[in-house]
Amino acid sequence: MGYLEETMCEAGIDTSSITVVALTHAHGDHINGLLTPDGRRTFRNLSKIVIGEDAVEDFLAEPRLADFRPLLAPVSGGDRPDDHLLAVAMPGHAPAIWVTSSALAKTISYPAAT
Repeated sequence: MGYLEETMCEAGIDTSSITVVALTHAHGDHINGLLTPDGRRTFRNLSKIVIGEDAVEDFLAEPRLADFRPLLAPVSGGDRPDDHLLAVAMPGHAPAIWVTSSALAKTISYPAAT
């Protein structure tokens, strides 16, 4: 799993303050940040995972992420997951959605650390 929690702590970011995570796609280098190396949830208060609808199948294929399935909020390009977020289709090496924000407050969009 990833070392995102450690990296965020070093940057002075309290991972418990993160409630929404936006994933561009479900490759391991992006989804591994959801769990710490010892298998704990990186974001204790996570309530939503915004993810491109084309990436949901790959996410669901990861058994170690089964506990996160109820948090998935699939989006398509042009969708607004909330007032401050806009999903933009950015296909490339994977079907991808970038989520842009006018107010990042408690939202993080990342290619997760591995």
